[in-house]
Amino acid sequence: MIRIDNRNYSPTQIKTLSPNYKRLTFAYTALSYVIPHKVQYRYKLEGFDEEWSGLTTKREVSYTILPPGKYIFRVKAVNNDGVWNVGNVQIPFSQKPFFYQTLWFYIATILSLIGIIALVLGLRIRNLRKRSAELEKQVAERTAELRTTDRIVANINKEIEIGKLLKVLLQQTMILFPQAEKGVILTLDKPSKKFVHQISRGYEDITTSGINLSFEEAFNRYVKKGQEFETGIYVHREFNSKADKVASKIDIPESMIAMTITFGDTIDGFFILENMTDAEAFTIDDAKKLMRVREHAISAVFKARTHQKLEEAAIKDPLTGLHNRRKMIEVLENELIRSERANQPFCIVMCDIDHFKKVNDTHGHDCGDYVLVEISKLIKSTIRKQDFVGRWGGEEFLLLYPETSSEG
Repeated sequence: MIRIDNRNYSPTQIKTLSPNYKRLTFAYTALSYVIPHKVQYRYKLEGFDEEWSGLTTKREVSYTILPPGKYIFRVKAVNNDGVWNVGNVQIPFSQKPFFYQTLWFYIATILSLIGIIALVLGLRIRNLRKRSAELEKQVAERTAELRTTDRIVANINKEIEIGKLLKVLLQQTMILFPQAEKGVILTLDKPSKKFVHQISRGYEDITTSGINLSFEEAFNRYVKKGQEFETGIYVHREFNSKADKVASKIDIPESMIAMTITFGDTIDGFFILENMTDAEAFTIDDAKKLMRVREHAISAVFKARTHQKLEEAAIKDPLTGLHNRRKMIEVLENELIRSERANQPFCIVMCDIDHFKKVNDTHGHDCGDYVLVEISKLIKSTIRKQDFVGRWGGEEFLLLYPETSSEG
């Protein structure tokens, strides 16, 4: 008899076993009329057991769930006299596999794993290619930025005239920042102690030419109200038009990046770029880009200012600020050539201060210097824009009037 879980079957009923059982039991017995309780048995489940079992008086054996395959259960008995039964009992049957033990399931699983691996590899390769493309794009952009920065540096270092230098600096830098719709450079006018317009792009001239800000006004607008991303680089995203003197004259930007132009600890100017529509137009990356320009810009401006001072020292009188004798000789030579070519007259006036020596002797040289400065201002206030005046020497002044006859 065969018992599957709690149900009994005859050997002829069991040809193929479903895998959905917990215990399989074979029950057997042998007839013996002499001491039947001493009959012993030996069994073997071919396909599962490797050897016959030892002799036992038990009359049943159980197996838990068997692996799928073909089996033959064999059993034989021996009585007390050692006589074995003729032949042996055998019950052939097969064990069906679970669905996950079938060949098609293995094949499907392998194919699925291959598909998953291929998909993962494909996604990985795609991500790597995407990342590689992004890196190549970033490298290309950074290379282009560095080339533009190098070009800016090379171009500004070529200029020694401050006006041309600032114009090149603004034009070239706005190429580096395509999101900048407007740009302006303000510099410190030392006599008035105001920051005034020097050069701009994107504005109407009338809107920027009249800008003049005190140090406090400029500092509040371009430094204090911004977020410092890099040294001397400030990004602004909020503007109060009512409290903003500049905003009352021009359109209010949505975002701004401002760079200070400093000499030592002194702010000598501001470089400003503005976007009128996007509050997030300027980022920390833009601050880093502008930072690379800043040091070279400051160096170039310092060099141009130094050159300007040296040129002024070579052609201007240090006390009065008028042209010196050397410059006036150059002006005379040029005017003589121009007059002959155009057949136009020009007039020269030489004048001096009477009793100037007595002023120095009586009141001292500081007072004499003051007189020279005030006389120079008076003379400059009386001449035309096209006229020239210079200190010829001591208390003597030379005036040149182009296209003017002696009668004029």
